[in-house]
Amino acid sequence: MLRDWWICTVMSIMFEILEYTLEHQLPNFSECWWDHWLMDALICNGFGIYLGMVTLKYLSMKPYHWRGLWAIPTYKGKLKRIAAQFGPHSWIEFDWKPTSS
Repeated sequence: MLRDWWICTVMSIMFEILEYTLEHQLPNFSECWWDHWLMDALICNGFGIYLGMVTLKYLSMKPYHWRGLWAIPTYKGKLKRIAAQFGPHSWIEFDWKPTSS
């Protein structure tokens, strides 16, 4: 999951542009302009992205901030940030003791 509002919105708009470019090859992509931008991009995708972000907040999921990478000054810091994007928010240590009874 991307978990970033900005990236999801950009991908939604890019998909609508892709539909425009492919509508001469795929007839099911032919839609009115208002269906592309009002219904698909703003209402359906925008509301879906909003509900997804609210759900992530409700479930206390780790938010990803993909756009702040360039503000980190060092190369090592950028690599740490990229690695942390794919890790959990916090580490919980368990001692299962499977052989004890």
